Amino acid sequence: MVRDSAYTSALAGRDQVIRSLYAALAIAGLAVAVLGWGWMRASDDVRVFVPPDLTEGVVVRADEPHAAHVYAFAFHLWQQLYRWPTDGAADYPMRIDAFEAFLTPACRAELDDDARDRAGEVRGRERAVWAIPGRGYRAEKVIRRGPGTWVAYLDLHIEETLDGTLVKERLVRYPVRVARYDVDRQRNAWGLAIACLDGVATAIADRH
Repeated sequence: MVRDSAYTSALAGRDQVIRSLYAALAIAGLAVAVLGWGWMRASDDVRVFVPPDLTEGVVVRADEPHAAHVYAFAFHLWQQLYRWPTDGAADYPMRIDAFEAFLTPACRAELDDDARDRAGEVRGRERAVWAIPGRGYRAEKVIRRGPGTWVAYLDLHIEETLDGTLVKERLVRYPVRVARYDVDRQRNAWGLAIACLDGVATAIADRH
């Protein structure tokens, strides 16, 4: 009887160990499945914005644009939208279509309306847009409005010609609103979009 009791107790202990091992294997298998699912869903690449000035070192976080990148994005897109090399009535809507992936839907609709309203005014006009020398990027010209939203103040020189004759020349400050915009990276590698103006553009009295 004593031997039978010891044998039964040993069997029970063995069974308990086996059950514990099965439970551990099940937990390990579940953890591997969760990690594999997370790995499958992870992005193939990570967007990193490296500031142009690294002389004093910098901490870079994934997918967090620096003020210089926000300004560069706003300047490049705004300049291209309003550069009309042949005919403003045709070039303006064509530019809006070309840069659709870099415009928020609300801004796209606003620009479409503006292009239709101004078609008669800008017909046949060529326009050039460039930065005013000495009034380019500075850190204080990019203001964060909230999570994923900025305003970049662009000081631009604008010239319009008609049949080779200068018909408009002005210096303007544009408060361009920029927002995070996660779309297909093949179409928009910046992950940013123009959200039109944050207020009214204002004339600049001089170049300095």
